[in-house]
Amino acid sequence: MAELRRLTLDDLDDGLTLSTAAGWNQTAEDWRRVLTLPSVQAWGIEREGRIVASTTAIRYGDDLAWIGMVLTAERFRGQGLASLLMTAALDSLNNCNLVKLDATAQGAPLYRRFGFEDEAEVVRYLGRPTEVWPVELGTTKGLDVFEADRAALLASFDAPACLADGSFAYGRGGRVAPFFGPCVADEEAGGQLLQWFAAQQMGEFMLDRMAAGAAPEGFRPVRHLRRMYRGRQRPTDPRQFGFAGFEFG
Repeated sequence: MAELRRLTLDDLDDGLTLSTAAGWNQTAEDWRRVLTLPSVQAWGIEREGRIVASTTAIRYGDDLAWIGMVLTAERFRGQGLASLLMTAALDSLNNCNLVKLDATAQGAPLYRRFGFEDEAEVVRYLGRPTEVWPVELGTTKGLDVFEADRAALLASFDAPACLADGSFAYGRGGRVAPFFGPCVADEEAGGQLLQWFAAQQMGEFMLDRMAAGAAPEGFRPVRHLRRMYRGRQRPTDPRQFGFAGFEFG
């Protein structure tokens, strides 16, 4: 019998085991964030004393929620666990105007059964600029262009790099490679902020973008996902040069 329950910080190791087995980039700190931020709810299914499936939802007020960390251990797949978790997550969000997620090809049919529709393709890129040069940073972060207020999430990251025009970017570590994002900038400013992050890394790093834009120079696609939504749609602003990650939007 599947035991569905809310996840706590005590489940961090099980969550990390799930995402690592799937080849995902989350670190223990990423799991700590989703298990401790007041705006995030997390659910899991326990079998044999371990969490074998998970789902999270970060809520940005009543305007938007984001579903993430939809994971099932391989030997428990095909048993409807993801459906149970999605039902719990969406029931908790029934008064939220819009719910979004970034779906794998495997997960998209499940989400369509829950009423999600396609918005656009999202690509995860890996690489680094072919040349790296110093970037003059500003001191003030401009207005965010995310679909809702995500100030609490941004406050959980290290301080951003800002340019004189208010463009900004965050960066953090990753299990596979460092991660660049979220970033709010036009193409030129986004390229400068990639230079800022590259100057701090010895090797390649990841960023997530809409597929409609060209790949940044020096980067190659490594994953393709489908951005999906349910509710009163608010399209992704093109000034979102880089996203916060599949679990945060």
